[in-house]
Amino acid sequence: MIPFDISVRLPGHPQPVKLAAGTDFRFDIHLIEHFFSKSISASMTDLLRIGMATYVADRLVRRNRRDQQRRWSRSIELEIGVLEPDRWNSSDVKESLLDCLEFLTDDSWDLSFVKDDRSNVQNWQSSLFQFGSDTRIALYSGGLDSAAGFANQIVAEPDRPAVPVNVWHQCGQRHIVKKQIDFIGGGRHENDINPLIFKAHLLHKKERRRNEENSQRSRAFLFLAAGAATAYMCQSSEVEIYESGVGAINLPLMAGMTGSRTTRSTHPEFLRLMSSLASTVAEKQIDFVLPFKDRTKGEVVAGLKKNGLEGLVNQTVSCVHFPLRQKLGKQCGVCPACLFRRQSILTAEIEEDAKSYKYDLFANDGVEQVIPTKELRFLKAYLMQVRELERVQLGKEVPDRILRHLLGTRAVQRRDSMSPFVNLFGRYRDEWVNVVRRADKNGYSWTKMLKLESTKEGVARASA
Repeated sequence: MIPFDISVRLPGHPQPVKLAAGTDFRFDIHLIEHFFSKSISASMTDLLRIGMATYVADRLVRRNRRDQQRRWSRSIELEIGVLEPDRWNSSDVKESLLDCLEFLTDDSWDLSFVKDDRSNVQNWQSSLFQFGSDTRIALYSGGLDSAAGFANQIVAEPDRPAVPVNVWHQCGQRHIVKKQIDFIGGGRHENDINPLIFKAHLLHKKERRRNEENSQRSRAFLFLAAGAATAYMCQSSEVEIYESGVGAINLPLMAGMTGSRTTRSTHPEFLRLMSSLASTVAEKQIDFVLPFKDRTKGEVVAGLKKNGLEGLVNQTVSCVHFPLRQKLGKQCGVCPACLFRRQSILTAEIEEDAKSYKYDLFANDGVEQVIPTKELRFLKAYLMQVRELERVQLGKEVPDRILRHLLGTRAVQRRDSMSPFVNLFGRYRDEWVNVVRRADKNGYSWTKMLKLESTKEGVARASA
């Protein structure tokens, strides 16, 4: 492990708390070097250090009460040991860095950089792998989006070498990712798929973990920093991120779900800001791209069935509460991520092992499970969004609340045409209507929250 120190001001501590890599947190930067059999540049090493330092601070500095938007955002004071402090203290680079973090986390960051030039000097042997600028670099979390997206890309270009990059931060994640990659490769294609997986987590007792911040929005910055470093080592100019256009834009489900109260980890504006920062630091162009930005999640997942890889679905997990640590179900089935997942899988007409859910809203046996009313709040929010999206039609004005989100978060520029957005979310709305219609035919009572009608054109319509 390449050692470095950080200092962060924690609540209840009069002085900044000093934390050291290898003692207080683990971050295996050296595994990237072993993977490529060469040293990482100073600039990329520092980007990775900053990514880990902000992730550590994000987890240790808790947000205040979540029911008050004014108290949600934090002011985080952080000092980071880097190899090139002058670079990071320069106004243009620091401003670019802060733009990324503040957009992503909705916090105010006070960052300073000091010299910490400790490093491991090694004599590298020749790498077992050969990488060129045509190597596909992809961020790979092990969730449904990354698995489906990566699999579809592999089928589309079977002869192109690929490096899926995973920052291992959850128990069992490494095993899950390797199993999925083996399934995707599975002797079906001629690709040389070489996953790069390295660990990043805090080293402290379970009692302290209970007091950690759960939102951890800066994790996306760490992941993209890893992707940028990998692309730099391969001399590649792109890092692919497998999120649907609907998921990337991420329209708020409820009032108050703005800023970092809803994830911006793959938001087009965040990817633009990160592309700018990575390119500046690397002194070469590195872009984070969304190959499926014009598709719904259901359309991306449908590619698995088309390519004979639908079995991959049951190897993925989407639940925000995973692991549940309960005997019944490894996913809750009612959180926003579970609902989005199930809508996409049903749209793709793929059979899924419903036993993996604690609450099953779409049981194939037609037997409705009794679900507490409070557990249906996110389903209700999705159905209300479907009603709102009914007004999203070609040739008509986009509803004000939706337009404010698109322009306010810079997902869409004022000069851009709204037609691609209208087409995308119109298809997404119709997917949901079809899912609800099928559930209604099966007699599920929750569908009564959304009354379905038919227009003269025969298109399903949602109303109160």
